[in-house]
Amino acid sequence: RFHREAEAVSRLAHHNTVQVFDFGADQGVLYLVMEYVKGVDVGELVDREGAVTFLAAAPIFAQACASLMEAHERGVIHRDLKPENIVVTRTHRGRDFVKVLDFGLAKLSEREELSDVTGRGTVVGTPYYMSPEQIRGDDIDRRSDIYALGALMYKVLTGDPPFQAKTPVGVLTKHLTDEVVPPSEHRSDLDIDPRVDEIVLKCLSKEPGDRYQSANDLSEAIEVLYSELDTSSQISRQLYVGSGATPVPRPSTNSDASGPLAFDFDEADFLRRSDIDAYEKRIRRRRVFRAVIVPLILLAAAAGGVYWYTWQSELPKTAEVEPNNTIAEGTKIAAGERIDGRIGKRLSDREGDQDIYYLAQPPATDGTMTITVELIAQRNIDMELVLLDSSGTSLVVANGGGVGQDEWIRRYRVTGPLLIAVHEVVRDGLPSESISDGYQLEVSIAPVDPRLETEPNDLGGDANPIKPGQAITAHFTSSRDIDVFRFAGAKGRYRINISGAQRASISVDGKPAQAAGVDLGPDSMIQLTPTSDHAPFETPYTIDLSSLN
Repeated sequence: RFHREAEAVSRLAHHNTVQVFDFGADQGVLYLVMEYVKGVDVGELVDREGAVTFLAAAPIFAQACASLMEAHERGVIHRDLKPENIVVTRTHRGRDFVKVLDFGLAKLSEREELSDVTGRGTVVGTPYYMSPEQIRGDDIDRRSDIYALGALMYKVLTGDPPFQAKTPVGVLTKHLTDEVVPPSEHRSDLDIDPRVDEIVLKCLSKEPGDRYQSANDLSEAIEVLYSELDTSSQISRQLYVGSGATPVPRPSTNSDASGPLAFDFDEADFLRRSDIDAYEKRIRRRRVFRAVIVPLILLAAAAGGVYWYTWQSELPKTAEVEPNNTIAEGTKIAAGERIDGRIGKRLSDREGDQDIYYLAQPPATDGTMTITVELIAQRNIDMELVLLDSSGTSLVVANGGGVGQDEWIRRYRVTGPLLIAVHEVVRDGLPSESISDGYQLEVSIAPVDPRLETEPNDLGGDANPIKPGQAITAHFTSSRDIDVFRFAGAKGRYRINISGAQRASISVDGKPAQAAGVDLGPDSMIQLTPTSDHAPFETPYTIDLSSLN
């Protein structure tokens, strides 16, 4: 049964679905080889940010629908759709991208879970997103996933699941018997549109026949409402959904992209099972021909050594060298040198030039060093600065300045090889091409300094430690940046002092707090969110704590 389910799931190939590359048994232990996704699950995002507006969340829902469409067409039902099984990651252009995890795996333990509920009053996993027919043990189909997605949407839009009770059995009972309170009534403070209620409540109908009959139907309803509610003239969304359009190298922000939630992607960026198969074949070929290849390698060693020495000795550049649109073609540069570059020939009518750089002498990757990147922007162009890992996955994106404004990535803690990308943000019309004016780029490396904020620090696990009386100078990289500091002092009441042009809202351990006085304990998390619209993001602020005890 495991092999049957795993084989069905391994045939899923949609780019919004985490893929299964291999499966089997080794010494009696079953295993799955799955795609590794570096990102944050939706459950963690909601716990950290609270309820999300429909305009911000709709692309998440639409991408989840896109994943479900392919799975349902192949006869695979997810059965365990919940916020923790939807991960938001970043493309190399810094756009958020959704991956749906754990397709079909819940079926392997479904009966055991339901037995736990009836026998001991507990459940493996969460009962908040289970459809009535799944709870009853009836046969289920794609409409059960629609119900689960509706419950997930309710959680994202309100911050709470549709039904709550003191025990798992109580929650399951409410799924069977209680009517759902519309999201707009449950959170009247959020001004949720009644049309959003209609979509969510239809998903959460008790009878499968009253729900959307397919993920495609639900996706269309989401896109129609999204188009009606989004009246802005420029696309400022961060999340996009796969539209089936002809692949292009990078996500496009052109307003004429097909569909209101369109996403253009490069198939080459996604690992497929065929890549794993090809890799295994290469390994087998190396084993077969090793006896022939080894002597050739020995004969070529001298020539290879000369080539290696020449390649290693290549001097870093002080100006961009085209083509450098891809990681393989990146321009080698040195820290401390100002590099001249410019936006060159566009790749297509929708894709502008992109410049990739890497350091000739990378810093230590043990977390003791930081990298700062300054981009002096080209005039009349909205430029974006991106820090990438060696696979091309975006780590941090700087695009807070606007047209003709400089961008910064400051004191990012180095834990692995890094790349730097520079490109234009294209919203309307053709990308710029071969402009005579250029930009300048400079990279600096420095040790971690406890007096200076280090990025990333927007999650508790990456928080910068701060002690009473210690002042830390920090920056917001954009209006969406969050800075988190971990209190490293004795329990007591403290004043949070923030000085500088930037203004920020404060929360402690997820609850709003007043700077004038707040109770802190060891490892309390102090979160700052920018509220200043007028202060440029290159303007620093300083935070320190003074005891009120």
